[in-house]
Amino acid sequence: MALRLHNTRLLDGGVCCFNFIFEEFSSVGENVYSKPFFFGGCKWRLQGGVKGGQLGVFLRWLGGGEYTDKTKCKINFSVEIINNKDPSRSVRAGNMTDIDEFPKVSFGIGWSKLVPAEEIEKPYSGFLDENSLFIEIKCATVQFVFEDKVVINLSSRTSYVTSSKFSLYGEEWYLVLYPKGEPKNDSDGGGKQQEHAAVYLHRQEPGVLRFKATYSIFVRGGREIQVSHHFCNNNASIAFGIEKFTRSKDLKAISKGGMVSIGVKITSIEPYYYFGFDTECWSPPNNLGEGCSLNNVFPLALKPASDDKKMLDFKLKFDPGPNLEHSELEDSAYYAKILWSVNVVCVKDHNRSVTVNSWDVPGRSAFCHSQDEMSMNTTLELNEVLFKQ
Repeated sequence: MALRLHNTRLLDGGVCCFNFIFEEFSSVGENVYSKPFFFGGCKWRLQGGVKGGQLGVFLRWLGGGEYTDKTKCKINFSVEIINNKDPSRSVRAGNMTDIDEFPKVSFGIGWSKLVPAEEIEKPYSGFLDENSLFIEIKCATVQFVFEDKVVINLSSRTSYVTSSKFSLYGEEWYLVLYPKGEPKNDSDGGGKQQEHAAVYLHRQEPGVLRFKATYSIFVRGGREIQVSHHFCNNNASIAFGIEKFTRSKDLKAISKGGMVSIGVKITSIEPYYYFGFDTECWSPPNNLGEGCSLNNVFPLALKPASDDKKMLDFKLKFDPGPNLEHSELEDSAYYAKILWSVNVVCVKDHNRSVTVNSWDVPGRSAFCHSQDEMSMNTTLELNEVLFKQ
């Protein structure tokens, strides 16, 4: 028996839909667990089973990576036991308006008595298909929260304090607080500190993966300010926050024992890559069908093509492959939203150079299974981009 992720879809409003199969349902025990799956930058696991003659289903939060202390997650989610014969008899629990909070890792929320197992196993009930039961989970991120206590009574030689680390998308993050303001080394200030405390969200050891994030930084009992930022791998983009967060004296007033609780509420975070190719050594039009692999950072392969032998096209394949660190994706269905763009230079007339974007064509950014391939068409003819040798 197994509880297996079968399919994943992205619905309107940022709702993720996960379809699971309870295989060999007649032999199911009290607790069966799915393999971990990914949603909202965290790992999750579905738990199901029959106890006391009732089918129960629970969703468990596994956290965003190695550092899970002082974090919690809030989502909307619902469960549906699918009736294949008559959808109106499908059993639903939960809704996408109530907020469910997972206060710690491994915490589970669900329902222990969704439907009697006897009802499911009745002949012609419509629930079972070759002894398999189908379950649909819908999830939407509300908020990922991290909060920590830090000291604000610092020595004269120390200008800032850092929080402990937390993980999201497998990356490490932390907060940096300047209780008396960030020192300024300019002609006017000469290293003098300011009257306002500053606070920033830092990403540790950034790689080529980028993040578009919207989050609020807060001090318990004090202010909360929302900001948005693109976290990249250059020095100017690894940290972002508020330079004048709150007055230093107000921060001191709400402190207890020289400490305050600071935190971050992440309401939206979207990972993405940005690549540029120097075509001096890789000339796509002259090598139609030969791909440029991106497997060193993510299981992708980009290749030029021409379906009609006249116009230049590009294809992007999502291909974990058997020998890569991403090979675990082969075991189950998944959903990856990959926004991709190709800029092609017209060698005959640079003014006719074109850029094609996946987000301009519905469905061109959605990769749902291994070997999934998307194509985009340019407006350039092959003879406009071919290099003469």
